[in-house]
Amino acid sequence: MNHFDNFYELHHQPEPLLIANSWNVKSAQIIEKVGYHAVATSSGAIADSLGYKDGQQISFEELLYVVKRIKSVLTSPYRWILKEVTHKI
Repeated sequence: MNHFDNFYELHHQPEPLLIANSWNVKSAQIIEKVGYHAVATSSGAIADSLGYKDGQQISFEELLYVVKRIKSVLTSPYRWILKEVTHKI
């Protein structure tokens, strides 16, 4: 089962799906380690963790680098929220 199918299945089970929000690799690893079945993040969370104000202050390249790094360490489904648009990575 791929991440998309897994994420879909998590939304269709009797108990609610709880998703924790990460802002860097370490937070994503901790979220996964404590038992969450899915991990999310947002451009605002990443920007804030790097000292930027939200509102397109962080460059897209820097943001994408962090998102790719987070994704690279996870086995759980991952969702990246950027300007109210969900991207599958």
